[in-house]
Amino acid sequence: MTAPMANRLTSRLRSLELATEPVAAVERCEPDPFIFGGGRYSIRVANDLESRRRAYELVYRLYLEREYARPNPSKMWLSIFDALPETATLLVERTAVEGGGWKVEGQRDGVEGGGWKVEGRSNPTTSTFHHPPSTAVHEPSPSTLHHPPSTASVPVGALTVVFDSPMDLPADRLYRPELDALRASGRRVAEVTSLAVADEAGTGSGTEVLVKLFNHAYFVARGIRGATDFVITVNPRHVGFYERLMLFSQAGPEREYEKVGGAPAVLMRLDFDVAEAQRVPSSEFRVPGWAGDASPQTRNSKPGTRNRRSIYAQFRSVAEEPETVTALASQLRPMTGRECDYFLSARTDVLARAEPEQRRLVRAMCSPYERASAPREPFSLK
Repeated sequence: MTAPMANRLTSRLRSLELATEPVAAVERCEPDPFIFGGGRYSIRVANDLESRRRAYELVYRLYLEREYARPNPSKMWLSIFDALPETATLLVERTAVEGGGWKVEGQRDGVEGGGWKVEGRSNPTTSTFHHPPSTAVHEPSPSTLHHPPSTASVPVGALTVVFDSPMDLPADRLYRPELDALRASGRRVAEVTSLAVADEAGTGSGTEVLVKLFNHAYFVARGIRGATDFVITVNPRHVGFYERLMLFSQAGPEREYEKVGGAPAVLMRLDFDVAEAQRVPSSEFRVPGWAGDASPQTRNSKPGTRNRRSIYAQFRSVAEEPETVTALASQLRPMTGRECDYFLSARTDVLARAEPEQRRLVRAMCSPYERASAPREPFSLK
């Protein structure tokens, strides 16, 4: 990544911190926890071949735009960890309903040329935020509003959570001592990977997409899998953003990762108790249109008080949303043998590049492969 691009990314991350408060009241007024943004967006677990493919293709496309992925004919970004039975991928889609709703063109998320995206990598295990060149804020004018042309939905956000297993976590390659110390202390760690929000999220909704992805990832990790912490590897430039807005703390020193050309990475950790302590009870939220408590006392939280600028002020806790947790649990499904063959062998060389023990574990979990029914396209790195 060039220095000018890195500087623009850091500047855009700072601007995102200012965008967290206005979303809060709207989020609490959505009656369906899987529909948000005034009905513009939906979130679900990617749990079949088509939805997984849409999520992997979205992440690949965004990574390719920012030169974090090299071109490959599969046009998908995934790792051997995606085949683990407990791995969960969340997919956010922008809905387009014939005859209803609005589509905004030309001005996305208040950013010239596009919105913003958050990207984490499951393979390699680094995570980075990206944003387009300009951060000028614009309100959509009537001339830029159009009815959507069809009922097709468009993927705009994705996040994958990998849970500890005999294969360990992706970050163990770089941070095994630190992760082993957490395990030894009784922590149950889950890793956030392949985190991406596309430019198409648009019209100021980037933060909404990020919040919804993290809230539902937390529901899965905390409420279903019993995890106590998230970890993620990030670019050192973005440590401050994760600390202020996401309330992660640094869990490992900066290290170079040879598989991404020696790019630096830092391990960050989020204790779910910290996130839950920061969320704002529903009774404290006001009517739609409230842009947050603008008082100096709220904007400059004292130690021990809630930080309303963090994304967790907009969260719902596991205890508050048992029905949502139950619904998510019903959506979780491991890859079938056909999906394993399609994603790991027929369309990519992920299985071939895996370590021998990883291949053995995945083959045992995905067996039997349904090779006869999987569309097969030879993989090459042309």
